[in-house]
Amino acid sequence: MKKYRKVLAGIFAAGVLVCGIGAGIGFVEFLSLDYAGERNIGETEMAVMEGEMELSEPSDSSKIQVYMDYGQPYLDIEWDDTVPEQVMKYRIEYNKKEVQPEAWQDDRGFLGFSFSFVNVDEVKDLMEARDMILKDLKENKIGSYQKKDIESIVLSINPKNQERIEIW
Repeated sequence: MKKYRKVLAGIFAAGVLVCGIGAGIGFVEFLSLDYAGERNIGETEMAVMEGEMELSEPSDSSKIQVYMDYGQPYLDIEWDDTVPEQVMKYRIEYNKKEVQPEAWQDDRGFLGFSFSFVNVDEVKDLMEARDMILKDLKENKIGSYQKKDIESIVLSINPKNQERIEIW
């Protein structure tokens, strides 16, 4: 019985040693990777949508609500004295192969932007990302892999409207 315990302890110790060696080799390989930069997945054809909307007072005299859908992380607000007080100008730079923006306004004083996805072939994008990752790993690199949909949203508003507008 003692002989089996010694054999099992030896096998366990060898297993721990082999795992430690494997983890060390993996860690050294990870440290040797270079950053490959940002990589875009899918087709990219950038376009610009510009326009303006009238800032009409809501019927309940509350703030003017501007709904941004999921575009808020790309939002940049410019407070510009040259823009008329009752107007909001917008400029959206987007990938028309991935998303289609739409500006809308209703009679209650709500303004907004919606973004409809055009390309929803997730399997194709996943396989393209996989191929990019494997190619980069063969070259000892790793990057940031992303789909480019919205590049930027710029709203130009007169500074006098700063207290009247709520963006969410």
